[in-house]
Amino acid sequence: MTFGQALRRARRAQGLTQEQLAERADMDRTHVSHIERGAVEWPRFDVACSLLTALGLDIQTFWAYADAPVD
Repeated sequence: MTFGQALRRARRAQGLTQEQLAERADMDRTHVSHIERGAVEWPRFDVACSLLTALGLDIQTFWAYADAPVD
């Protein structure tokens, strides 16, 4: 699973829209969309940190979304 796929799962699990996550992370919604779709394979470290902070997750918890079974 890619970073973007895990991001989408984590965002949806928290009931957030891309717009809400982007606002929390202080970035444009289109950037979140590009990451989730895989247009950005791996975001810069500071962007990844901002997204995880916006979700209130540490890196281990975030990657647990990648390992969780699909609903």
